[in-house]
Amino acid sequence: MRRVTIYFIKIFFFIVIIISHSVYGQNTFQGIILDSITKKPVPYAIVRSFSFGSYTDSLGFFSFKDILDDTAYISCVGYADKKIVINRDRPDTILLSPFFKTLRPVVVGDYDWLKNKKIEIGRLAGPSKFRLNVPESGLTIVKYFSHPNLQKTYVLSELVVRVSLPKLKYNASKFRIRIFAAKDDKTIGEEILNATDIFILNEIRENLAYVDLKKFEFDIPESGCFIGFEFLGTTDESNDVSTLSLLGWLSSDFEDGLIMTRYFTKTFRPFSFGKNQKANLYFSVTLHERN
Repeated sequence: MRRVTIYFIKIFFFIVIIISHSVYGQNTFQGIILDSITKKPVPYAIVRSFSFGSYTDSLGFFSFKDILDDTAYISCVGYADKKIVINRDRPDTILLSPFFKTLRPVVVGDYDWLKNKKIEIGRLAGPSKFRLNVPESGLTIVKYFSHPNLQKTYVLSELVVRVSLPKLKYNASKFRIRIFAAKDDKTIGEEILNATDIFILNEIRENLAYVDLKKFEFDIPESGCFIGFEFLGTTDESNDVSTLSLLGWLSSDFEDGLIMTRYFTKTFRPFSFGKNQKANLYFSVTLHERN
């Protein structure tokens, strides 16, 4: 009788294990995202739903456990957004369709406009009143920049942001540059820089991070635009150094350009601490007159 009891106990635990593996498999969502034309992986594409959000890795792979949602949304700069039904039975292959835009012909390394008069828009100096700690990935933060003189054409050459730590004291951040048209100084329009380039924020001089953008030959629209970063992760996952912090100050208004943020969503929101305390980050752009 005792042997029979032990036998049934073993059978019971075996069934529990099988069921557990089955449930685990049903609640796991994983796969790879490919370019629909080249069939090459799409790195750092966003995979999100109402309960989760993350990026694919550098080879286009993603994996989520304990998924309860039925649908997910895939997005990446340079590609059309896509809504999919979550497949829990097996790894999924998802194809994204790229955008095609006519861009200004560029002769690499031939930037004659760099010899022209330049101006800087934005603010980099002053006492810091707060720090915005940048998460490893998921945060997109942009700032409004107006057109300085509608009688002239200006090309963007550099973005500068003030950070809290000098070079080599933090995990260097991987990011994309995002530029959106401005419907007005408080409303973001469509994306107007169709660039999938991945940068590493590692050029720090006296707590200022410099991002060279002349390769894009981007002209500032007459209505102005929102320019900033989409943070994708870090180059070092150890805990030996600090995370990146952006510096700023507080005022009753956005003194030189509205700051907007989003985190694994499509909707931007003003970055503030209330009606009487607007958060202003130290951002600036360098522009050159174009002939």
